Amino acid sequence: MRMPFEKLMERVASVGPEEKGLPLGVFAERWGEPAERITDAIDAVRVLRGERTYIGWDEAGGARPARGRE
Repeated sequence: MRMPFEKLMERVASVGPEEKGLPLGVFAERWGEPAERITDAIDAVRVLRGERTYIGWDEAGGARPARGRE
């Protein structure tokens, strides 16, 4: 059974600095959740903290979008 999303967000928010470098697969096995759902929870926690979850144009080095994505 899937963990409620709020509980997953709590787990993501409680990850310590020593664990932040671990691959998503480690957390997926540990928590029994798909990696895609964990990345959604990471984004949600970042938004709640006021962090950006995207790369701005100036951070991309002025790179042009791929064809068909303009």
